Amino acid sequence: MHAFSRRFPNVTPDEYMEAHVANLEQFAREMPADILAHPTLLPLALRRHPLEDLWTEEREGRAVTALAAAGIAFEISNRYRPHERFVRRAREAGVRLSLGSDGHTAEQVADIAYPLSLARALGVPDEELYDPLRHGSRTGFFKPLRRVS
Repeated sequence: MHAFSRRFPNVTPDEYMEAHVANLEQFAREMPADILAHPTLLPLALRRHPLEDLWTEEREGRAVTALAAAGIAFEISNRYRPHERFVRRAREAGVRLSLGSDGHTAEQVADIAYPLSLARALGVPDEELYDPLRHGSRTGFFKPLRRVS
């Protein structure tokens, strides 16, 4: 199922969400990812439903447990904004938070005002926000930058 597909499978929103969370759990176990980008991005057909209804507390708990066990950060996305309860649950479980703009235009790139505001509202200090150079990378992609003279 593609997130931007106009066609939706013949399942209920709850059935879809159960499969979605199971997929997220498998992803966390198997993929060497550093960040779960835009964690609340859902197919177009589900975007008319409140996130807090689709992401039940039980589903949030499963997702957060999987991310915590794998050491994967939870992105607070500016484009696909997670609700505060989900972000708070991630933080309380020890999941590191990252800030993302998911910008697609010059005006949107690096616009992290909302993610930063939410992180600050939850009391997250800057040094706790995910930084691959400080906190490590599961992918090994990030290495200290060399100074060029």
